[in-house]
Parts: sequence; C-alpha cells; structure tokens
Amino acid sequence: MNNAPVLVTGAHGFLGHNVVEALNDFKVFAPPRSELDCREFGELSDYVARHAIRFVVHCAGPGTQPKREEAGCFDNIVGMFFNLVRLRARFEKVICVGTGHEFLARGSLSNLPCLKRYRSLPENPYGLAKLICNNFMHEHGLANFINVRIFYAFGKHEDPNARLLPGAISHLLEHKDVSLDHDALLSCIYATDFARFIAKLLIAERYGACYHACYRQPIRLSALLAQVKDLCGSSSQIVIKDPRCDVYTSAGYLSGFQHSTKNLVELLEYYAQPAVAS
Repeated sequence: MNNAPVLVTGAHGFLGHNVVEALNDFKVFAPPRSELDCREFGELSDYVARHAIRFVVHCAGPGTQPKREEAGCFDNIVGMFFNLVRLRARFEKVICVGTGHEFLARGSLSNLPCLKRYRSLPENPYGLAKLICNNFMHEHGLANFINVRIFYAFGKHEDPNARLLPGAISHLLEHKDVSLDHDALLSCIYATDFARFIAKLLIAERYGACYHACYRQPIRLSALLAQVKDLCGSSSQIVIKDPRCDVYTSAGYLSGFQHSTKNLVELLEYYAQPAVAS
C-alpha cells in the first residue's frame, strides 16, 4: 500500500485536514475546490484518471450546521456521491464520511414515492442526503464503498468562530466564562483517532459496510468542558442555562479507541498557539 494514490475530498476542512495528516503511507492528493469540484463529473473523472487514484476518502460536505440547512446542500451531497459511484470501477476502496444526522428524524418530509419506504426522514437536507447515499450503498451492493458515520467529532483544525467546542475552549484558555443553552450527551470521537481509524481501514483486507466512529462511552458536553477547564487551570465558570440534555448517541462504537486526557492535552496545546487563537 505504500505510496498508493488516495484522493481526500474536503481535505481543507476540519475532518479532511486531520485525515491528510494521518495518511503517511499513501501518496495523498488533497486538492482545494478551486482545483477540483467533485460536483462536476467531468472534472472528477479527469482528475482520477490523471493521477491514477485508487482510494478515496470522501470528507467533502457543507461543514458547519447553518450550511447543512441550506437548500443546495442536498443536491451537492447527493451529486458528489453519485459522481463517485459512476467511477466506482476505478477504485479499490471509497470511504464516505457519514453522519448521525441520518437518525435525527421527524415525520415524513416528502410525498415522493421513492421515499415511501422510510418511516421517517432526517430533519435537515444534510441528514436526508447522507441517508439516501448510505442506503444506496447497501441496496446496490457497492462492495468497495464504506460508510463511516460520525455523531460528534472534535479536535484540531476546527474553526473556533464556527463550532461550539473550540470556541468554548478558547474562552477557557482566556479565563472567560462559558455559557451553554443546554447540555448534550454525545457519542463522540477525537478527530485524530478518527483519522487513525481511516488510515487502518484503507489498508484492511476485510472490512464492513458501515462503522460508527465514536467511543464506547458517551460523554456529556459539560463534562468534556470541565475536563478542559481542569487541565488548563482556568478560573472560568461553565454555565448551563436550561437543565434539559439532548441525547446524540450511538449503539455502535469503534473497538480499540477510547476518550483520553492525552487527546485533550494535545488539543489545548494546539489552541494555545497564537496563530490558532487569533
């Protein structure tokens, strides 16, 4: 597998950046969208042929929560996925980053006949698009496609201005109080551990069709922040406005990975850097 060419889509986003750092044994292609737009089949086909791509880690997506609600999100997610499906004969393995949003469901959102078999549908376009892509993999037996579903990830390369946890960590490092609207119980994973798992999955001879990328034990967001507060010796207060606690958990988990203080220490060192903090 040494120097096997692998394309990482969304490589300049949060998860993609972490994945690129973990693929030391591969020849990694990590083009920005200005160089490769995976929504355009011709561009993707030419790029794959030109670089003899054998593996794909498909991290490209809308990113932050507000973008997941935008009307074009559904078309973009489904379009990129089916462009990869059309090229499936060229790949040994395609790992698609899925989401727990597939399970955040409410009553039926559509009267389309093709969706009648679902009891309920995800509450946002992002989750609905990922559900359709994942089901297509299973129903059509795409043996070289794997879905790795994330419920909550945190780690290096998150935008402190766009995501809750890195913003809260920045506040704790500056000894500012942190205010949460309410708590949440999360099946989570540190992004570096997620990236290590992806690297292992790329070289695995046997693998399943779907994985839940999270630790065995869920953790409360407030507990995670309390650990960070203790580690950095912050004098900040963590205030929770509403006593309710959202539950965002998975029955599945990754064996061999567990939440550790070491991860939080690494994360604090990362966010303590002036270039990141600014």
